[in-house]
Formats: sequence, C-alpha cells, structure tokens
Amino acid sequence: MEKKNNFGMGKKIGYGIGDLGGNLVSAAAGAFVTMYYTDSVLLSAAFIGTMMLFTRLLDGISDIIMGIIIDKTYTKYGKARPWVLFSAFPLILSFILMLNVPSGLSDTATKIYVVVTYIFYSVICFTAVNGAYSTLVTLICPNPEERTGFTSARSFCSSLAMLLAQSYSVALMARFGGGQKGFTAMSIIY
Repeated sequence: MEKKNNFGMGKKIGYGIGDLGGNLVSAAAGAFVTMYYTDSVLLSAAFIGTMMLFTRLLDGISDIIMGIIIDKTYTKYGKARPWVLFSAFPLILSFILMLNVPSGLSDTATKIYVVVTYIFYSVICFTAVNGAYSTLVTLICPNPEERTGFTSARSFCSSLAMLLAQSYSVALMARFGGGQKGFTAMSIIY
C-alpha cells in the first residue's frame, strides 16, 4: 500500500507559484511572438507559420530527449531540480533574444536569427525548464492522489500567468513607447 504524504496547501501553492515566471514568459511569447515577427520584423505570416510548424516537430523530439536526460541525471539535488535551476537563466536570455531581432540585418540574416532564437527558446530552453518542472512533482510526491493538489495549484498559477500576460503586456509595451522599444522592455521585465 502506498504511503500518503499529506503535503500542506502551502507547499502545493508554492509549487504552483514556482512555475508562474515560466508561464508568464510562455504566455507572452504565445500571445505576441507572431505579431512581433509579422508587424515589427516584417516577416511573412507564411514564413512564421512554417517555422512554427517545423519547431513543433523538433519540440516533440526534444521533449523525449529532455526526459531521457532528466532520467539519467544523478545529483545531490535530485534529478529535476538542477535542470529547473540551471535552465531558468537560458530561458530568460532566449526570450529576450527572441523578441529583439537586430535591425539592419539582411532579409536572409533576419530569418536565420529568428529561426535560431525561436528554436533556442522553444525547443531547448522552454523544454528544459518545463520538462524538469513537470517531472519535479512526480519526484516530490509519488502518491498520485496527493499529486493532484500540486497539479491543480500549478494549473491555477499557469492560468493566472496567462491572464496577467494577456491583460497587461500591451499596456506595458505602450508605456515604453510601443514597437521594438515596447517589446524589448516587456521581454526584459518578464
């Protein structure tokens, strides 16, 4: 018979809040990256859509690879915790790079920059953070019944992050002058 851990509500809420930052970045990227690439960088929607489709295929492969990497990780901090900690900074950096395409690049160089930074963000950095964070709850709490509370807290905080990003990002960008300045400010603040 499986032992029940009886984690308190505070630990469950703490777990949910721990993922708030990653979800804030993810929600802002999901809501605004296409608009940024088409309206500010002036790339075609067809190019962006094709890039995103290709990236989703790569992301499916990277999820499996990250799972294997986490499974083979053995540290005094556990399997997943080091990946959450050490991939947070690259996630921030990749988000800032993704929303700050240098001006003055040729059309080809701009497309290469966009593809490389979007893949770096989606396929590598976000996969590392999110995969490790998702695994963390199964390592903290092996009891499936108890784990439901952790997952519910994470889902609530994820929804809250999406609400915040979609409600305040446009005003935040406008406050810093809109256009590229607004996207730069938003990416750094988030």
